[in-house]
Amino acid sequence: MRPADALRLLALAIIWSASFVFIRVLAPVLGPVWVATARLLLGGAVLVAGFVVFRRYLDVARHWRSTCSSGC
Repeated sequence: MRPADALRLLALAIIWSASFVFIRVLAPVLGPVWVATARLLLGGAVLVAGFVVFRRYLDVARHWRSTCSSGC
């Protein structure tokens, strides 16, 4: 394993474990629905920002049938 891979794995472990701490702290204050909604929105925003930073283009219009599992 390269050092860069080990750092990525460590960063993922830190992010994953921090999410449980935030859930434990925020759920009693905001409620589970708002915490789940906030996590989804934050995760989506981070993914979109990552695509922009790394200049990835997802051609969703071209591949929408393969992403829709319920026969959209």
